[in-house]
Amino acid sequence: MVITAWMNGRRCLPRLIVVNSVSTVEGAGSGTNFLTGVSVTVNDGGLTYLDLIVKQLGRIDLARQQQISGGIVGVTVSETVDCGGGGTITASGDLADPNALTPGDTITGVFTNCREVDFLISGRMDMTINSISSGFTGFPPFDIDVSTTLTNLSASDSLNSFTADGDMRVAVSADTVGNVSATYTGNSLTVTDGGDTQTLTSYNYVLTGNDATGDYSIEASGTINSTILDGSVTFLTVTPFTGNDFVGTGDPTQGQLLMTSNFDDSQARLTAQPDGVNIMIEIDSDGDGIFEETVMSTWTTLDSL
Repeated sequence: MVITAWMNGRRCLPRLIVVNSVSTVEGAGSGTNFLTGVSVTVNDGGLTYLDLIVKQLGRIDLARQQQISGGIVGVTVSETVDCGGGGTITASGDLADPNALTPGDTITGVFTNCREVDFLISGRMDMTINSISSGFTGFPPFDIDVSTTLTNLSASDSLNSFTADGDMRVAVSADTVGNVSATYTGNSLTVTDGGDTQTLTSYNYVLTGNDATGDYSIEASGTINSTILDGSVTFLTVTPFTGNDFVGTGDPTQGQLLMTSNFDDSQARLTAQPDGVNIMIEIDSDGDGIFEETVMSTWTTLDSL
């Protein structure tokens, strides 16, 4: 059975599904954190997807201001800049209003061996601004909704290397008292991590929380197809995963995720335990809706797989 083999295999909980509140959708502090940037808090460590969007918007805005100050008032801008650790980023865009970034603007970033923080980045990211708050800087308060397409976008550090292709729509809002909400949706996103390739389809990830109090809630759904699964699995958050980043390890203390094999209908149900340490895994091997086996594990164990 796909689910049974999966639960007994190297990854009983693929990070791409995101249940670990500390790690983020594809692993905090790793290249995939940069690729999706779904951090539990806006202030989470590492270079996130939102960071990249903010950097690109900043470069486009700078190029726009330079053109205006030079007496050139146009709606097409392009700027190539050096990255902090070597390499370049070429940012270009078509802007409806030369005085501000507005909905409908398109922006392209081409990364050429660009080293930012500890990551070496190459590839292309195309963005279309759906909505953006006035004077957006990436610091609260703000609202931003951006549709993105990744083309052979890769990130590597001293330990890992990742490549992503696909689409993702990112809608993030934050206020001055720490409240944050983020929604990540898309039709298809493929991430290659070493020899393992995972594809998310029809996916949706919703985070709400507060950076000041540490409280958070996570919901996720979609389908994942992986080379290590020998098939695809549909996942759905039955009950939102909730917890507090400042309590213990910050792992969820409530929440339940149901995963169903699209090969033989076998299922796995993961339920967070109130201690924020353990997680109950129930397995329905034959897909009859009866969970015949229960295994107790920990978030630490799942995170290490």
